[in-house]
Amino acid sequence: MHQIKSLNHGRAAEAGVLSALLAQEGFHGPKEVLTIEHGFFDAFLGLPGAGHEVMDGLGEQYLMRQIAYKRYPVGGPDQTPLHAFLHLIQSHELAAEDIEQIEVSVSRGAFHTVMTNQHPSVHLETILALAAVYGEITFRHIHDPSYREDPRVQAFRDRARIFILPRPEPASMGQRLDMGLTVRTRSGAVLRQDLRYPLMTEAELQQKFRDLVGLRLESRRVADLERQLKGIESMENVAPLIRALELDN
Repeated sequence: MHQIKSLNHGRAAEAGVLSALLAQEGFHGPKEVLTIEHGFFDAFLGLPGAGHEVMDGLGEQYLMRQIAYKRYPVGGPDQTPLHAFLHLIQSHELAAEDIEQIEVSVSRGAFHTVMTNQHPSVHLETILALAAVYGEITFRHIHDPSYREDPRVQAFRDRARIFILPRPEPASMGQRLDMGLTVRTRSGAVLRQDLRYPLMTEAELQQKFRDLVGLRLESRRVADLERQLKGIESMENVAPLIRALELDN
């Protein structure tokens, strides 16, 4: 399943482009497939009574900024505990050597995933160890093995105790869940962070785009691509944009 993630997104984009081209030529489809019993909203949200008011502003209002984008290059269940941990590190100016123990509660559904999947983008103990040593988590921290092989990371994992516990109560859908994380320091301090995962700001989204695209393109091309993407709705021809998205081998 993991290997075909890119294919899934590509097919979704293909369907979106085809739908836009058909709409441009005057084709339309029934809205009822979204709102009726056993329709889209019922199947995915459990809302059999969703009315046509949910379709108000269709094609005019875009809710992309209300989606819980991933701040960090890690799995969905890891986003909130990592965000809480980094917040404690930064607000209390903690170094890896200061940390004696980490206790984090996750949803019951996430517990098995973050404990058994050993990929560094999912395995929560690995992610917390990297965050403790480097004070941040970037794409390179996760995907460049040299960071995990750093003796400081291994020393932290050997010394510090990390307890990941499943919450006893059921969790709601989505990533914006209430989480609890406690850090106990070697000096005896007990630091706790409870929060809901906040939506990314416009500035954070912009910086994430620049950081990720900057892994493959030099800064001038990053700025040009950003400009073109922001103007996509007014483009008469997207061919130049598609060419700009092509990467040199």
